[in-house]
Amino acid sequence: MLIILAMNDVVDTLWPYPRPDSPPLLTPEQAQHTLDVWLLPNFSMLTLFCMLEPLRVANRFGSDLFAWRLRSLDGKGIVASNGVSIEVNADLSGVPDDASLMVVSSYQPEADVSAQDHAVLRRIAAHGGWLGGAGNSAFHPGARRWISTCAMPACRAAW
Repeated sequence: MLIILAMNDVVDTLWPYPRPDSPPLLTPEQAQHTLDVWLLPNFSMLTLFCMLEPLRVANRFGSDLFAWRLRSLDGKGIVASNGVSIEVNADLSGVPDDASLMVVSSYQPEADVSAQDHAVLRRIAAHGGWLGGAGNSAFHPGARRWISTCAMPACRAAW
C-alpha cells in the first residue's frame, strides 16, 4: 500500500527535517554571520553554488547562522562562465571595513582586478576583516599578492 501525504498533513513533531516553508534566506540583520561575495566576470557558477548551498542548508537545519551579499565591481548583474547572468546586491566599494569577503573568479581573475580593487581588499584587511578566494582566485599570483600586501596568513585548499 502506498500512502502519499501532503507536507501540511504531517505533524511537525514527526517530520525530522525542516519544513519547506521555513525561511532559507536571511538578511544580514537576521544572521549571526554575513559573507560578502565578490563575483568577478566569468566566475564559476559551480564554485558559487558549492559555497552558498551549505550555508543555506545550515540555516534550514540550524539557527539563523548565515547571510550573504553578492557583489560585483559596479553593482550591476554579472555573467558567469556558463553564460548565465546573476543579479547582485551591491558594488564592491560599499563592502564594510570589517567584512568577510570571498572573491569568486574564473580563468583570468588578475585581468579583472585593478589597483583600486586591491585598495578595497587592503582596507578590509587593515580593519580586521577576512579575505578568501574561491575558484581560480585562490590560486593565481595576484591572490598571493593580495594576501601578502594585506599582511594576512595564507591558506589555500583545493577540492
